[in-house]
Amino acid sequence: MADLIIASCIARVKPQHLSVVHKAIDLMPRCDVFNSDGVSKLVVVVEGASTPNVLDTIDLIRKIDHVLNVNLVYQHAEDETIMQEVMPCN
Repeated sequence: MADLIIASCIARVKPQHLSVVHKAIDLMPRCDVFNSDGVSKLVVVVEGASTPNVLDTIDLIRKIDHVLNVNLVYQHAEDETIMQEVMPCN
């Protein structure tokens, strides 16, 4: 069984560098900036094959210049084969 880990986190960024950090995170594999407050916070979704993989990615986000901190908000694990199933529409 292959797992897919989906996590969300909040990245706090120096306000004058928000767009630069946003672009840097978007360039990272299996990362997506889902939302922003437009000032200093980014909501980031990270996917990985394991919890350590996701935590390593979050550590990489922490190391981006002008990132003040990153906090894990939510994590969910799912069998990846289930994620590939087509759900019927009613």
